[in-house]
Amino acid sequence: RLPQEVSGLVFTVNSFSGQKFTEVAKAYCRLIDAASGEELVRFDLTSAEPQTGVMMAKLIRQYSGEWEMTAMGDFVKSRTVRGMVKPAAQAL
Repeated sequence: RLPQEVSGLVFTVNSFSGQKFTEVAKAYCRLIDAASGEELVRFDLTSAEPQTGVMMAKLIRQYSGEWEMTAMGDFVKSRTVRGMVKPAAQAL
């Protein structure tokens, strides 16, 4: 559970070593619904942009309290989570 004041989340993946995703064989990332096992979002990173960070998806809390997920696939130059904070905040 998240505090009520949290209105959005961005799911990110990064390469802290600095290796670009295109340099990693068969690299992918995905989000899975733990309850159903359903794959919600999947990105093939090897054939994507030569970057070190990607914003996979965002969750936005609706006025009803329900969460809405949107796939993103936005690549950024960032090796760390800290470096992804600003672009993720802008995406919300």
